[in-house]
Amino acid sequence: MPTLTRFITIILIVAAAIYAGAFALANFVRPTQVEKRIELPIQDLMERAEQRQLANRPRTPLPERNAEPDAAEQDETQ
Repeated sequence: MPTLTRFITIILIVAAAIYAGAFALANFVRPTQVEKRIELPIQDLMERAEQRQLANRPRTPLPERNAEPDAAEQDETQ
């Protein structure tokens, strides 16, 4: 039993140290704020938007073609 007690004690001490480190970082360290500027390539964005619009548009089915011409068409061709 002393080995188990010693193991649990060491685990608790390590967990407390990790918790104390996280607490210290969260409360005592202030992040520096830096203004960041990002250039966006407008032409590339516009091209991508056009490609998406073309890809997402509803597709209209093609009209079906009959393999044999209609009887009226046959009369006209003769």
